[in-house]
Amino acid sequence: VCGDAVKGVTVRLHDTDDSGRTLAALSDRIGDDMHRWDSTFELREVAADERGFVVIGVDDPGKAEPILKKAYGRDNARYIRVEHVDQAEPLDAG
Repeated sequence: VCGDAVKGVTVRLHDTDDSGRTLAALSDRIGDDMHRWDSTFELREVAADERGFVVIGVDDPGKAEPILKKAYGRDNARYIRVEHVDQAEPLDAG
């Protein structure tokens, strides 16, 4: 299949349960609700991941994960991955 493949190495490709379009739509929906969570936790970033899930960066994953999974429903909860992300800081201009 590929001229650059290493002999003797097996590569397995796994399809995701949902299409990139579906994950992008979920990511957009979560991003549109960013301010919904103010004073509960800080939602800092959201992105659809090509591995088949939506990564949500927050200040407090332990608090945010159950709230987000409940808010977007059981069907979507399996695609949601919540992780800690530091607050962005401006780069030094000098």
